[in-house]
Amino acid sequence: SNNIAVKTHQYISGWLLVGTVLFLVLYSVRKKISMVPIGSSAVWLQFHIYVGLLATLLFFLHVEWSLPNGWIETTLYVLFLCICISGVFGLYLNKSLPKRLTRRGEEVIFERIPVFVSQVRDEAEALAIEAAGNTSSSSIPDFYISNLASFFIGPCYFFNHLIQSDIHLIDLLEELKDMERYLDEKEKAYARKLSQLVKQKDYLDYHYALQFSLKVWLFIHVPISYGLLVFLALHITFVYAFQSTLQ
Repeated sequence: SNNIAVKTHQYISGWLLVGTVLFLVLYSVRKKISMVPIGSSAVWLQFHIYVGLLATLLFFLHVEWSLPNGWIETTLYVLFLCICISGVFGLYLNKSLPKRLTRRGEEVIFERIPVFVSQVRDEAEALAIEAAGNTSSSSIPDFYISNLASFFIGPCYFFNHLIQSDIHLIDLLEELKDMERYLDEKEKAYARKLSQLVKQKDYLDYHYALQFSLKVWLFIHVPISYGLLVFLALHITFVYAFQSTLQ
């Protein structure tokens, strides 16, 4: 009778878990067909969170709070834990990063960021070349080559932007400020323009870091979910195939 009770418990928790996982995967489908009137994305997200918590409870009840044995079950276990962890992390990102982007100013379209970075870099390079021809020293172009050339090439200080640290920007602007003490008025004007371009580039880097994090998270969480479905189907197939051999 104990074996029958265990089988009944695992049967119920297992199929409830399958149902919740299928519902959770439907959220990614819902986002792709946003034009269809089947509830707002915000409502779906709330259900996604609550059903995700329920699925976690059902999962651990189904495995009876113990580690699995077979390779399929172990893979399922690892995939489910990865989904849980990435889901919690994604919830944090989706709650915090959009607010930070809004507070920082006008939104920059992610796909356009490389274009804007290229424009700012061209302006900075042109400024350094102009300073070399119009001033009596090579201070501005030398500083650009040694301190700023790599900064303007592409996204920089990714982690700093994620943790809201401006220490890199403060350091760059301080170095420019320190250099101004040794410049004449014409060179100082170029240094100030260069400072503005550094701020523009850092603003673009900030948007890139936060938006890239949101996009990369989806490329991790969603494929793992589909991988879980595959191994879930394998698990169900082997369970019922094993039962039929015993009967």
